[in-house]
Amino acid sequence: MLSKTSSTDRRNLFSARFVHIYVSGLFQNGWKRHSDPILNGFQRNGAGLLLNRRLFITGLASVAIGSAARADAPMFFTQGGVAIRGYDTVAYFRNGAPERGSPDISVMWKAASWHFSSHENREAFEANPRAFAPQFGGYCAYAVGRGYLTETDPSTWRIVEDKLYLVHSPDVARLWLQDIPGNIALAEENWPGVLFH
Repeated sequence: MLSKTSSTDRRNLFSARFVHIYVSGLFQNGWKRHSDPILNGFQRNGAGLLLNRRLFITGLASVAIGSAARADAPMFFTQGGVAIRGYDTVAYFRNGAPERGSPDISVMWKAASWHFSSHENREAFEANPRAFAPQFGGYCAYAVGRGYLTETDPSTWRIVEDKLYLVHSPDVARLWLQDIPGNIALAEENWPGVLFH
């Protein structure tokens, strides 16, 4: 019985066969042609060996690039490369309110620029960024629980058990607040897999 395979499956099968045949061929002497019909014609003499090495390196690079390209969304929601739309993530904990940060008092972490309202807040973040970074990458906690990503409004937030959660809007916050533990549990089941949809 034949099963259908996608072009990705065929490409991965080809890559696996090529790597297996190429690597095993490196340790054998004297072979000129492969018995595999897909790779028939690659030779291990003169320029053929160089061609095989180039193809091998190209194949490895394409596998690495393909894996990196799989991620559809960055780990943290940013706007113009800035996390939490420029609000100070530490201020939620220290001041109990959202506060705009300054680009002059910022730090790069996880491919995002994090702005702070004071040097003390920046230093606290640098000492332990995971303690202050919003959960689920700053994406809407309610949306992540439903299996998708959406932007957040920094003024719609809640700290639960010393963790910062952001939501899309006041309307969505009302839904999220109806069952905070349940919504967090749903989001934790989907995170970080929701980044790759």
